[in-house]
This record gives sequence, C-alpha cells and structure tokens, in this order.
Amino acid sequence: MKPITFLEALHFAQSRKIVLPDEFYSMDLNTRQLATTVSFLSGIEQIETVIKSLNKTLAEGGTFNDFQKLVEENEIVLSKHYLKNVFRTNIQTAYGHGRWQQQQKNKAKHPYLMYSAIDDTRVRPSHLALNRIIRHIDDPFWLKYYAPWAFMCRCTVIALTEKEAQKLGITSDEDLPQIAEDMGWSTSPLTFGEMQDVVDQKITDSILDKEYLLEQKQASLLTLSQW
Repeated sequence: MKPITFLEALHFAQSRKIVLPDEFYSMDLNTRQLATTVSFLSGIEQIETVIKSLNKTLAEGGTFNDFQKLVEENEIVLSKHYLKNVFRTNIQTAYGHGRWQQQQKNKAKHPYLMYSAIDDTRVRPSHLALNRIIRHIDDPFWLKYYAPWAFMCRCTVIALTEKEAQKLGITSDEDLPQIAEDMGWSTSPLTFGEMQDVVDQKITDSILDKEYLLEQKQASLLTLSQW
C-alpha cells in the first residue's frame, strides 16, 4: 500500500485541468492552481501527453530520465533544461500539497514546521536564508514560503513536535529574514486549501469547466476511500 501522503500528491497532480499556455497565463494566480500547462507547445494533445507522462512517472516512482524517455517516445521536442523545470516543478508541487495535507491532519501532535533547504552550490541565496526557520504551522510565514515557493525549488518543510521545536529554537519575528516572494509562482498548499474543505468553493469560483472539476474531485475521493 502506498503512503497516504503519496496518494494525496498523486490525486492533486491528476486533478489539475490541462490547458493551453495562453489560457493558463490569462488566469489569476489562485485559479492557476486548478490547472496546468506546458509552454512552447501549441497543441492541447501534445500538452496532455507531456502532463500524462509526468503523472505516470509520479505514480510509478520514476525518475526524470523515465519522464524524458516517455516524452521522446511521443516525438515531442523540448529542451532538456525546460523538461527538467517541468518535471521538478510539478513533482515538487504535488508532493508539497500531499505533505501539507498530512501536516494539517497531524498538527495537534506536530504543531511546528521547519524550513529545510539543500545547502549546495545550486541553492538560491534567498532559499538558503530560510533554512532551519521554525514557526508554528498556522503562522502567516508559511503563506509565502511553504516549499516549493518558486520554480525549480528543491526545499522541503519538516513537521516538529512542540518539544522538538523548542529544543531546536523557534525563530523569533526579529530573526526572520526579509525575502521577496516569487510573484510569478501560483501554487501554494495554503491558498489552495485542504481538498475536502475548500475544493467545492474553488470549483464554484473557477472559470474552468465546473463539471470536469467536480468529476475529478469525486474520482479522487473515491480512490482515497479504497485505500
């Protein structure tokens, strides 16, 4: 049996409607969270093939090379650099949503979160500056900086008990760095909300095909009930 966090990540990835780039970028940032696209492709069939290849790779626990092979097998030409961006952004976002939902369900026992950046030569200074910041799970800090919060972000967020947070040191307001948020980033587990609680309202407010979104929601809930 796959862990629930993984299932929630997969359901989020599969629930996003595939649209053309022009349609995607005409949406407001909140609505974009219900959709996905691939730039540099003008046909919806090709975009669907890339996204479905990505979701297949996610479901099977595959690697970037597996994803790239699936795309190439369908004779779709995109640069390796861009494909890596598509792969990492979508995979990290899906896992971010799954992780957030699990952390929300367990926040009575783990009420604090710690930001964890990868300290290597590729990390952005703005992301490294947030490393090991510890704040309460309901703190507004996470509205902007719950990972991933930018394209190609490799950071993650770890849940802590109150005892663990106090031992490591809860970050004070004075010690929070001033980091500009990525205004072009459109997905956040917090603004998206927990699926069971706010998806209905998101669907009501969305400009997307409401019947399609409702079908996706019901399919996700049905699959969850079977595990």
